[in-house]
Amino acid sequence: MKRVSKRFVIFLAAVALVETACTCSASALGRLWGEFETDFRTVSSRDENETGVHEVEMRLNYQASKNSTLFVNVEREEDENEIKEAYLDTKRKGLAVRAGKFRTPFGIHQPAEIDYFGFINRPIAKDAPAAGMSLSRASNGVRFSTGKPEMEIQLSILDGTEEMNSAVGRNVLFRAQRYAGHLITGFNAYQGHNADAQRFNVWGVDWRYSKPHLIVRGEALKGSLGPDRLQGGYVDVFYHFATIPALTLFARMEALSENSTRAVTGGCKYVLSRKSTLNVNWRRISSSGAESSEVAVQLLTFYGF
Repeated sequence: MKRVSKRFVIFLAAVALVETACTCSASALGRLWGEFETDFRTVSSRDENETGVHEVEMRLNYQASKNSTLFVNVEREEDENEIKEAYLDTKRKGLAVRAGKFRTPFGIHQPAEIDYFGFINRPIAKDAPAAGMSLSRASNGVRFSTGKPEMEIQLSILDGTEEMNSAVGRNVLFRAQRYAGHLITGFNAYQGHNADAQRFNVWGVDWRYSKPHLIVRGEALKGSLGPDRLQGGYVDVFYHFATIPALTLFARMEALSENSTRAVTGGCKYVLSRKSTLNVNWRRISSSGAESSEVAVQLLTFYGF
């Protein structure tokens, strides 16, 4: 494991143990649960064909007290182990605090969104190289959340991780999210410096319309990194069959200003059992006038404990 991640895990574990000692009686110890996920993929394109285990993840939750939970996500990819996330969630009188290493809370950012809906790849705009950082990566920092049932406000102070030089300073991210019936809308503002000490500003809006058998969601973002400009977005559509509960069809259209990139993805998700899901994706990308396509098949297996 990388040294920075180890220090965070040790720190969070210590905080969780202290919290447990202070708030739990000897007869009511903290609760531990989690799951293993195996990602087996076959990717076929004109340039390459690859088959094998892409990654293995372990997600671990520890209920330190009534209002505090420790979460650790360890990923093994290409024979290397990495702590993707390690944070402590606490809640007191309407204020929720998350401290540690967690995914950048910009737009639709929950990692479970990927597995649950069937897309194998994240949107191009969320990992745009022009931004000098990934809007779906993990960062070290602290996040404050508050609000009412119909409105949530978040403020995050983030630092660099192993992928970025932590000496570049603090990055600040603001998010406001509103719930109105079947519609959820969000606004995001992210400012800071990348690994090359260049200042960046990224603004974005996101939305999600949900009904029992139909979900439409999307994001649009715009920003700058020094003299460079970033603009892009995507729209996802999901349809769940009432007569075939295990099957979901989906499609994505996305665009990014960098290299005039455009992409279309279509596919399906089929739930084989409570512990396994099959995802099939077809993707076509056009960038700088060149086009490519690929077909990917993903088998996800889960084991809970």
